[in-house]
Amino acid sequence: MKLKNLAIAAGVLVSLSAGLAQSALANGDEFFGLEEMGPVDFLYFGSVKDDKGQFLSGAEVTLKVSDPELIFVEQTDVIGRFRTMDVGRQLLDRGYDVDPTTFSLSVAMPGYKQVRKLDRRPGRLNKGSFEVNFVMVKDTQAK
Repeated sequence: MKLKNLAIAAGVLVSLSAGLAQSALANGDEFFGLEEMGPVDFLYFGSVKDDKGQFLSGAEVTLKVSDPELIFVEQTDVIGRFRTMDVGRQLLDRGYDVDPTTFSLSVAMPGYKQVRKLDRRPGRLNKGSFEVNFVMVKDTQAK
């Protein structure tokens, strides 16, 4: 009887670990569908919160490239997360180099202003996916 229970427990553990290996992330979501995209050339992902730590849904995240002049706009999802399109792929497909020094990433939301931007991209890296998180506060000057 103990051997049978041990075999059942082992089977459950194997099933659980196989499921986790496929798409285990801290919040339980797949990483914004990156598996379907193939190799990533250059993109940003992250979150937008208020100064009290609450995630902001519907904030507009804008990535501007100065050379060539390109603008990409995304919105945060219901739990304040965003992912830009693969700007590296867009540039390479157009025959340009990926130069993050020509990139500008910002966030906007009616009634709020940006007070902090935490960019976790190590300097000089021009390939990969990089986390950038924003903090916003209610704008008491906004009308």
